[in-house]
Amino acid sequence: VANYLINIMKGGMNYSTGLVGKIPFIDIDHVLSEHLIILVDKCIEISKTIWDSKETSWDYETNPIVKFASSGSIEQACTDYSAYIAELNENLKSNELEINSIFAHIYGLKSLDLAYEFQAVETNNHELITDLISYSIGCMFGRYSLELPKLQYAGGIWNNSNLSFSDDDNIIPVNDSEYFGDDIVSKFVEFIRLVFGSDHLEDNLRFIANSLEIKGTGTARDKIRSYFLNDFYKDHLRMYSNLPIYWLFDSGKANGFKALIYMHRYTPDLIGKMRQDYLLPMQRRYTEQLKTESDPIARSKLEKKLEEISTYDLAMELYSSNKVSIDLDDGIKVNYAKFQNIDNPGGKGKINLLYKIK
Repeated sequence: VANYLINIMKGGMNYSTGLVGKIPFIDIDHVLSEHLIILVDKCIEISKTIWDSKETSWDYETNPIVKFASSGSIEQACTDYSAYIAELNENLKSNELEINSIFAHIYGLKSLDLAYEFQAVETNNHELITDLISYSIGCMFGRYSLELPKLQYAGGIWNNSNLSFSDDDNIIPVNDSEYFGDDIVSKFVEFIRLVFGSDHLEDNLRFIANSLEIKGTGTARDKIRSYFLNDFYKDHLRMYSNLPIYWLFDSGKANGFKALIYMHRYTPDLIGKMRQDYLLPMQRRYTEQLKTESDPIARSKLEKKLEEISTYDLAMELYSSNKVSIDLDDGIKVNYAKFQNIDNPGGKGKINLLYKIK
């Protein structure tokens, strides 16, 4: 009704100030007014509950699947949470219909066929699992805690006393095999075991792999690894509107070297540590593998990885010697750009230390 009246009064393409104040309204009695306020407050509360289950909400506390996982089964938790959201949708719809009905009665519109479109919040296992994975990464970096709800660290003095699961050096390698002890897949499996228990571990991993809809054969762990290698960062960029808080150091398409860091824990020494503790050992391992590999296809892949990682190392060495600081107050775009479009020390084009955001 308000939109209809405003469109009559605006007299042109644009809205002018004061239009809302000119809308005629019928004064209603106190009892009905109080009832409407209660209904509206309920709608706001339900909508906020749904919104706060998302990691991007300021009032996010913990992942909803973790909240609903008393049985230890992630599949059951997804089912229970979806049923809970469906119930909230029904309550919201019922309240909105009652509000509409009351105003239709007040304004004498009962006889009209008033169109009503309710926008229900949909849930699906793929989205629920990718959200759970994102939360697990937050716990690995100390943004969130297994012990406490709400955001725990987003800059300032680093204190991991309540962050038992947080990674020590703020570097989590993302490889096509488990080359390092703090490999992302091994850490994720440990997260699932700690949060949901050991009894359902393998069933939970299979459910996660199936929900991620990774094509091809392989074990649940293989499919989860494929997700981290190829799809996790795309989902992270989508969740945070191309303003990532976790940064992916990425040598390129051959997957020679990948590692995640948490930007709020970045220090100028981090790249040097990453190079010494992860990239150079990776380079040596590829070299050793190449000496014994006889399969032509596998050799070709290793050669591409070595070539890619060798070029990438030039830029990483440059940044290790000329340490780069970031200022969180400058925002993500400004800080992220410091690690992209670097003049190749080898003289060929540009290098991006971080995953190139399109």
